[in-house]
Amino acid sequence: MNFSTFFVLVLVATTANAQSGLLNHPVTTDPEIVNEEYPPAMIELTFESEGSRLNGLVYLADGPGPHPLVLLLHGFPGNEKNLDLAQAMRRSGVNVVFFHYRGSWGSGGEFGFANSVKDVANVLAMVRDSTWAVEHRSDPSKVGIVGHSFGSFLGAKTVEGDGSIACFANLDGWDVGAYGLEIRGNEEVIQGVITSWESGEFGEGGPLRGEVASVVTEFVDQAESYSFESMSPSLAQVPLLIISASRAFGATHDSLVTSIREAGAKNITEYVLDDDHSFSAHRIELAQLLVDWQSATCWN
Repeated sequence: MNFSTFFVLVLVATTANAQSGLLNHPVTTDPEIVNEEYPPAMIELTFESEGSRLNGLVYLADGPGPHPLVLLLHGFPGNEKNLDLAQAMRRSGVNVVFFHYRGSWGSGGEFGFANSVKDVANVLAMVRDSTWAVEHRSDPSKVGIVGHSFGSFLGAKTVEGDGSIACFANLDGWDVGAYGLEIRGNEEVIQGVITSWESGEFGEGGPLRGEVASVVTEFVDQAESYSFESMSPSLAQVPLLIISASRAFGATHDSLVTSIREAGAKNITEYVLDDDHSFSAHRIELAQLLVDWQSATCWN
């Protein structure tokens, strides 16, 4: 057998193994048997946060549980909602709660960075309530967070304020604080952001509702405490998955990982995918990386 023939055989075998590894994987395979009494389900629900209604969904996994639960946090404004990841996590045996922050996508109240942080804290408290957990087949002691973009910022702030998050996946996280520091003092850029958001995300019929100038002023004024660097000591205390996109926030991936490692992190899994901010060309790989990491790291 010559070398070229050997190489082809190895390539075919490797490809076949990779494909067979996905045959029974929850990312690509529906359950063969469904529990008749406790089947998978998707339930519309609402949460209350500071007197406002938050619209949400819970994806219930197959079986009586209690199942681990993940808060899936969308971005700004959240065009990519990552609900394919919710389905994959549910097939792996994890319940998923997805919701819209105040002032976003029809939820009540007004959008704001601090408001959104509080919304996540309020939903977290609700899913940890023993009565809610029993009703939704969840384990309140095993709650993780998956955040994308602005949702990664919210996840990091939640980890900073709560030491009992089981694990945190940061998907191409937007460093809100670093951006605030970058534009602080540049009134022309700040006004440009306000004008853009007023006609875009906060425009008539848009997904966000709130007073734009106040929203921008908030994250610029709070930039130091809103930066990933300032939250690194807290992030270092939990198992982390950091997946960045090369054509979006991938440029800051190495500095983010370095700052968290320097803060003492012992459990970081990291990837950079050659893709856009929504991981448009890597949805199956993204789901597989996430589900495999959770199964190996989060619930033990």
